[in-house]
Amino acid sequence: MAVLRPYQVDLKDRARAKIREGARRIIIQMPTGAGKTLVATSIIADATAKGSRSLFVAHRKELIEQCSRKLTDAGIDHGIIMAKHWRSRPHLPVQIASIQTLAHRALPAADLIVIDESHRAMSPSYRALIDAYPQTVVLGLTATPTRIDGKGLGAIYDAIISGPSIKDMTRDGYLVPIRHFAPFTPDLKTVHTVGGDYDEGELAEIMDKPKLTGDIIAHWKKIAQGRPTIVFTTTVDHSKHVTEGFRQAGINAVHVDGKTPARQRDQAFTFLASGRIDVLCNCGIAIEGVDIPVVSCVVLARPTKSLVVYLQSVGRGMRPADGKTDLIVLDHASCAITHGLVGEDRIWTLESATKRAKKKEREMSVTTCPQCFAAYSSTIRKCPNCGFMPAAKERQIESVDGSLIEIDEIAFQRQRRIEVARARSLEDLKKIEIARGYKPGWAHIRWNMRNKRQA
Repeated sequence: MAVLRPYQVDLKDRARAKIREGARRIIIQMPTGAGKTLVATSIIADATAKGSRSLFVAHRKELIEQCSRKLTDAGIDHGIIMAKHWRSRPHLPVQIASIQTLAHRALPAADLIVIDESHRAMSPSYRALIDAYPQTVVLGLTATPTRIDGKGLGAIYDAIISGPSIKDMTRDGYLVPIRHFAPFTPDLKTVHTVGGDYDEGELAEIMDKPKLTGDIIAHWKKIAQGRPTIVFTTTVDHSKHVTEGFRQAGINAVHVDGKTPARQRDQAFTFLASGRIDVLCNCGIAIEGVDIPVVSCVVLARPTKSLVVYLQSVGRGMRPADGKTDLIVLDHASCAITHGLVGEDRIWTLESATKRAKKKEREMSVTTCPQCFAAYSSTIRKCPNCGFMPAAKERQIESVDGSLIEIDEIAFQRQRRIEVARARSLEDLKKIEIARGYKPGWAHIRWNMRNKRQA
């Protein structure tokens, strides 16, 4: 068994404490690359040593194989519930299965269930599985415990335990620094929303154009040439067109999608890891379950309303590797403007999300350098990439709802709104009411408004 890092040991201890307190369904949140599967493997090893039976559940073959490798490395014998799988050993106390397979099989006995990518657990298949084990401890693993529709995961889970932030892990050398470039901001006003995200067909009409493909290749050659790269696109055709654009520029690129044969898809990932290809373009394949530490460039060519998709995509390149100093993100989808920089501090809860910050507020928090297109916090005046410093402007004042607010102070006002959003009880809101000198009753009004939104 690999030695756990201090924060991984801490997460295990906190999970045990929650179980002792009576929680049966717990989410363990850790950034991509923090070692969620390793923590789960250690917990399963402890359960096995006590004579308990464990079931690891995932939604993709890659995640199942990843867990199987970790268990094997830890010396834990296990079975895989899958048709005609060579590792079918139903008598063993540790089993791994896909949620799709379990929906059509007799469920194995389990004292512990571990669900990978547990932000998906609100789906009917996962809820049916969890309901079938009312007394079993369920641990959910995810880097992003949220849903695109804003609904919380509290309907399933009792508690959430968060690990270190991306900033902390980068500082400690567990993740690499991110250099974010935003050379293009698409106009998405005419794109409709389907299932909580942009309509793929309409999105492709905007993003899948020869000029934009040419811009992707040109910026990659200027900023990231020679770096193992994963490109995320809007549709399969878009991915194929970008792949062809790279090839025409003399870059060794490969496309994969959901219909690519498994062996060919696995080979593409292997070739990227070994340096036999430079760029892997995909549509919805490499967002989860892809562990290729050498990847040091991620190209975002798919705008998304989903914070999960954004963070998971960039997460494919955050792991450290020999000779790797940082990750370059080429954001042709304006994701940083929509969701903020990847390393931005986020408070994860099981409650429904409050409304996202207005676009104007988000634009105030992320600045794009006009010279090199680097994206960085607007609190930094000098571009950290090229050193460009805009000329100082006279302070401007604008009128908002009858109050004079300096543009320089909008970040402060946004922080005050975040403080209100993070209040977890009526008592917390009353403390804010008193501290800020608001009229009596403000806290009750806010509390009632929040309850109505979540109803």
